[in-house]
Amino acid sequence: MNVLTIAFAIVLIVAGCLFWLTPIPGGAPAMAIGFALLICSSERAAKMILNWRINNVRFNKAFIWVEDISPARLADTLRRTKP
Repeated sequence: MNVLTIAFAIVLIVAGCLFWLTPIPGGAPAMAIGFALLICSSERAAKMILNWRINNVRFNKAFIWVEDISPARLADTLRRTKP
C-alpha cells in the first residue's frame, strides 16, 4: 500500500508541475498534496525534501509560499520539513 501512495504522490507532483506551466489552475494544490503524501508515507522522502529545502533557497521559498496558502492541516504536514 505504501508503494501505491508514493507512486500516486509522484504522479500528483508531476501533474502539478505540468499544470503550473499551463493556464489550467490547480498546479500548486496538486503539488502540495503530492508532497504531503510523500512526507507522511516515507521518512526517507521527508529527509530528502528537508535536504532540498536546506540546499536550494528558491525551492524553500516556494515551499514556504505553498505552506502559507494551504489549509492548516496540510500546512502542518508540509512544515514538518522546515529547516
